[in-house]
Amino acid sequence: MYRTEPLQDIDKIFTKLQSEFEEQWANGEVPGWENKGTGKKSESQESAVDLDYYNTVEELVELGPEKLKEALTARALKGGGTVQQRAKRLFLLKHTPLEQLDRKHFAKGDDLKKEIALVEVKMKRLCEILDEVSPYSFYVFAMTCAFNHPFQHG
Repeated sequence: MYRTEPLQDIDKIFTKLQSEFEEQWANGEVPGWENKGTGKKSESQESAVDLDYYNTVEELVELGPEKLKEALTARALKGGGTVQQRAKRLFLLKHTPLEQLDRKHFAKGDDLKKEIALVEVKMKRLCEILDEVSPYSFYVFAMTCAFNHPFQHG
């Protein structure tokens, strides 16, 4: 990048990309990562367990461990623990928006997914910039590397 596009300010490009990414991630709109690990619910996930029909944790317990786990993981929340713990965790959403829940309730790995998505977005942008380089410039770059790198004959 520095050799083929020396006038590009990579830090500036990445800063702008980071702010755009944060907004897209919050809205679940990062290409290839739509509604993955963002805590956003798709319509099918939302209808999996409609909390409006449940008034107590005990009523949620009756759904069983697998249904509770499915509902929790669909919302990027921890899906482990006893049936009672799962029901309590899911019941928190009845009165607390997902965005306001304590981070301890979320599954680990959500931050890792976000970091991976950001790296992918950065790499895609770098590829787009380098793709704009003319074939002649790339040839000159390749030849410069070849002549500056010792070859072993043998």
